[in-house]
Amino acid sequence: MTFAAVGRKLVKVEKDPNSLPVEREVKRFRRTLSCPLENARGTYREKTGYLLRERWPGEGWRYAEASPLGTISREEAADLKLLRSWQENQARSVRALAEHPVFGFALWCLANDGAPTDGADRRVSCSSLLPAGAGALEKMPSLLRQGYLTFKWKVGVHEAAEEIRMAEKLFSAAPAEVTFRLDANRSWSEAEARLWAGALRGAPVDYVEEPLWPGKDQEMLKLASNYPVPLALDERLRERDNGVAWWQSRNWPGFYVIKPSLSGPVDRWWKPLRAKGELSRVILSSALETAIGGRHLLKLASALPGERSHGLGVGEAFAGESPYMGLPEKANLSVSCLDETLIPTVWKEAEPL
Repeated sequence: MTFAAVGRKLVKVEKDPNSLPVEREVKRFRRTLSCPLENARGTYREKTGYLLRERWPGEGWRYAEASPLGTISREEAADLKLLRSWQENQARSVRALAEHPVFGFALWCLANDGAPTDGADRRVSCSSLLPAGAGALEKMPSLLRQGYLTFKWKVGVHEAAEEIRMAEKLFSAAPAEVTFRLDANRSWSEAEARLWAGALRGAPVDYVEEPLWPGKDQEMLKLASNYPVPLALDERLRERDNGVAWWQSRNWPGFYVIKPSLSGPVDRWWKPLRAKGELSRVILSSALETAIGGRHLLKLASALPGERSHGLGVGEAFAGESPYMGLPEKANLSVSCLDETLIPTVWKEAEPL
């Protein structure tokens, strides 16, 4: 049994548990990024992952994507064995694959492909990603001309004092209606967080994402209760089983930045957040998916309440490569923005498993 987004709810989708698809196939893709993605953990120069598709009796192909940042896992040989078992229609492989968050999301997408959201093709506001460091100032004007009003900026790449000076210049150069989201990728010490606090008072910042080092969960809770801007969780949500519920039980006051492609079946995080009326504090974030994964992200974003900007403005990541590999680079997106005919084209260009 799975769940599909309908309106602001996930409803049960029933399938005969004894039935199997007619066909299952897997391919692998690899694409060089047009500009290396730099954050506190390192630099990514390419995007790799798997594409899955299956076809049930009387239906067309359904497509999904297993799309990590970096490699699938350290045990890639075991992953390949599982994928081949799934491709060979071995029912037991579904449960084993679903235990891996990246594959769990792909299986959820296959089960819910084409499921309605709220019955309308709702447009979703998108934030765009600025380069780390001083390159943000050079990049921002062109993104402003494209209509973006929210920008995510990676910090923790350079010394804190140097980045604070950059931030002040960036904030000053932006129009009044623009806001920023700083993503520290858990690179700040508590002393650095305090240093940044002075620079963030009155700044046009929606939130700071994952400021403190790994293992500093209690310190994160304390900091979030008394910081000049809200804080947001990302990696910490995926460190524990039922990570969203764990932070909810501790009355997390900030945002939940969720990368669906890395977070397993959607109902795992959607249901507890909906139960407490916290879906409006969800920001969806791309893991640089192809058009196949991007389509599912757009559908989820359109089903969320509120008018938040989601981190889906990453279309330039594949510029110079196949133009259909990512979502279109637009400040506002809807499912209709994505040319559905490109889905099988993305599949065709991928390599056989």
